This record gives sequence, C-alpha cells and structure tokens, in this order.
Amino acid sequence: MKDIAKLDGALTHRETRKRFHSKIEFTVIPAIDNLEIDADVAGWLVSRKICLEHMKFSTEVTDKPLIEMESVFKHVQTLDLYGCVNLTDQSLYSIRRNCLNMRVLHINSCAGFSAAGLYDLFEMLKKLEYLDMNNLRQLNKKGEVELFTALATTCGATLGSFNCSDTFGMNDAGITAIASHCSKLINADVSYCAKLTNPTIIHLAQSCKTMQSINLEGCRKLTSTCVSEIALNCPHLLDLNVSYIDRIQDSCIIDISLNCPLLRFLAACGCIQLTDESIISIAEHCKQMESLFLTQTQLGDASLFAIGEHSPKLKLLDISQCDHFTEEAVMAVVEKCRDIETLHLEDTRHLTDATLVALSQCSQGLLEISLDYFMDGTAAGMLTLVTHCTKLLSLYITGCTYVTDEVVIAVANNCPNLEYIDLTGCVLLTEAVLPVLAQKCTKLVSLTVIQCPMISSEAVDVAIELTDASIYR
Repeated sequence: MKDIAKLDGALTHRETRKRFHSKIEFTVIPAIDNLEIDADVAGWLVSRKICLEHMKFSTEVTDKPLIEMESVFKHVQTLDLYGCVNLTDQSLYSIRRNCLNMRVLHINSCAGFSAAGLYDLFEMLKKLEYLDMNNLRQLNKKGEVELFTALATTCGATLGSFNCSDTFGMNDAGITAIASHCSKLINADVSYCAKLTNPTIIHLAQSCKTMQSINLEGCRKLTSTCVSEIALNCPHLLDLNVSYIDRIQDSCIIDISLNCPLLRFLAACGCIQLTDESIISIAEHCKQMESLFLTQTQLGDASLFAIGEHSPKLKLLDISQCDHFTEEAVMAVVEKCRDIETLHLEDTRHLTDATLVALSQCSQGLLEISLDYFMDGTAAGMLTLVTHCTKLLSLYITGCTYVTDEVVIAVANNCPNLEYIDLTGCVLLTEAVLPVLAQKCTKLVSLTVIQCPMISSEAVDVAIELTDASIYR
C-alpha cells in the first residue's frame, strides 16, 4: 500500500490519477491478499475517495479512522473487524448508517461493542448473509433475546451462516430466536456455548432443514437425542462436529450415517462412549467422507479397517492419543486411502518404522503430518518418510529424540514448500540444521527448536537474519 500511495503522489495529470484510482479500486486492492486497513491506509482511501467492497481492518484500529471512512463505506459488502478490541459503539453507529448493503460481517472478539450497540446495528442489516460474532463474552442473558430477535427478524430471509462460538453468555433463548426466523440457515457454529440444551438444538434442526454444517463442540449439556434429531431433519448435512460432548453415543452417529449420506466431515474427539459400531456405519454409508477427527477416543482396529475399506476420498485423519489401534490397522488406512493429505498420529502407541515406510510408499501427497512422541521410530524411518513425501507443508515431530541432523537436512533438501516444522525435544540436533532450513525452505513461517540443548540462542539469532520465519527456542 505504501508503494501504491507513493506512485499516486507522483501523478500530476488529473485524468491519469482518476484512471489510476479506478484501477486501484476495482483491480489492484481486491487482488491483495490479507490487506489490513490501519489508520494510514484508511486516511489514504478517504483522501482518494476509493470505495472498496471488502474491508479488513487492523486489530490496532480505533474509532476515529473508521468513522472518518463513512464517505467510502457505501459499497461495502464484507466488513472484517476481527480482534478490533479498540472499537466502541461509536464505530457501530457509523457502520449502521453507511453499510446498508453489507452481506458479510466479522465482529469476533470485539470486546468494545455493547449489546445495545449491536442491537441498533442488527436492526439495519437487511441483506446480511454471514455473521461471525464468536468470543463476544460481553453478551449476557439480560438482552440476548431482544438482540437475536432483532437480528433474526431483520435478516431472517437472507442469513445463511451464523457463528457465535465461545460466547459464554449465549443461552437457549438466543439460538431459539435465530432458529425461529432464519429458516435458510445452512451453517451454524455454536461450539463452546456451554449453556445450550437439547430442545434448542432440536428446534434448530427442525426449523433449518437445509442445514449443511453444524458445530456443537464443547456443548456439554447436549446428548445423543439432539444429534439424532439433526440426522432426521437435515438430510443435506455435510459437516458435523460433536467433539467433547461426553454423552454422545453410537446410536446418534449411526442415525447420522443412515440419514446424511453426503457427510464429508465428522469430528468426534473425546467422545469416549463411542465404539467401533458407529464409525463402521459412518464408513459404510458416508462415501463422500473426507475428514475424520477421532482423537482421544476408545475406538479399535475395526474402525480403521472399515475406514480403509470404504473411504477412498479420505483426505484427513486424526487418531492422535488413541491407545487401542495396532500398526496393522493404521497401515490398512495408509495403503488404501491414497489421497490422504493430513495425518495426525501424535502420541499413538504401537507404531514403528513400518508405518513411516508405508507412508513414504503410499502417501506421497502428504501435506501435513504430526508424529509427536512417535517413540518407536528411528532416524532411518524418518529419513525414508521425508525423502519421499516431498510436498510436506507442515511437519511436527516433538519428542522424537532419535531424530538427527541428517533427517532435518533431508527435510530442507526435499521439502522446499515447508511452512511449519516443530522439532521440540529433538535433543540430538545441532546448530548445523538452522542455516540449511533457513536458506532452503524459503516459504518457512515457523520453526520451533525448544528443548534442543545443542542449539544456542546465538545460533538462533544468526538464523533469524537468514529467514522471515519465526524461530522459537
């Protein structure tokens, strides 16, 4: 943006500048990924009268520059205020007056907005299609019904996606108001809204029959009953997250498998009452399955054999911290699900180099693998893996105390697109790996060498000068 502003300042011909501003407004800025508007950018946009359809503000922005942008808000369709903790209801008032065509709004973690300010805003958003308001912990029971009734009655005909995750004050009345008026809702994230109960989720399922994605993670009061109702009422369901709900049982997951054949994503982490019966049913009936999160469950080999046999489209599997799988079952998935891109095996027992060799032969499209505390492997096995899985973007091998410099240097030589690598507790590593990673992995974002006693702070300081990545020691 500074370069654009500099070029703009050098133009003196009026018509040339006008054409330049039009080009910037409709072509250049929309193509810039992750452009964040801070006070300086805001001032420049206002001075040049450049109106954008999509605006993402810096988390440091305050009310003053945002309010001063009123004149360029008229075309805004997407407004992203994620983490803008310094904004207050003054900004909401300005948005309310000028962003009447807004379709997408992110106000997650905006702690300075009051329920009253949000109420006034919601009354004006008649075209809103997507609302992300997770982690608004200032909401409370007192004004919740009125707030969400205002939202639902105003944009009930258009709202398709709603996220109030981690909003501790969210209770049944608020979600009931949404469900009662927003029949076109297709995506709902109410994860960690711990006060929600079965009747509310049942009402949501019965009212929003075109629901495609619902996230109930951490809603601990819920039971299998409401999930079975989702299965019966939402046949188009694609994504379901019931992780860390203690009372989820086989019956509701089987209902999902029988009634939601298009399901492609299932997360049931920490659902310790589940048995192989439910996952076998998912594998047999949900042929579009792409992502399975089953960490911290009591599932056994039968589940993995079924996944390997019936889930050819699987791209992600998380079976970390599961103690009841044998290597034979894990290898069955590896050998048959050849499109796997993400695999989490951290802290999983009974696995050896045989798994690593199988991955090197069958999963050369791997983008991310987590092998934290892969205790029965060897440096030779790791070397085989990283030599053949050359598309890796993320590699996590915390606690693999046998990993040597040779392995990490092989990563640098064979995985040029690597972005994340965690070598915490790889005690045999020396400082020699740092410059190789820094120079050869040019896309590196994060490198962790915590608890690597032979890597000094001085060596990290030198490596920092060679890369833009964050290095943690």
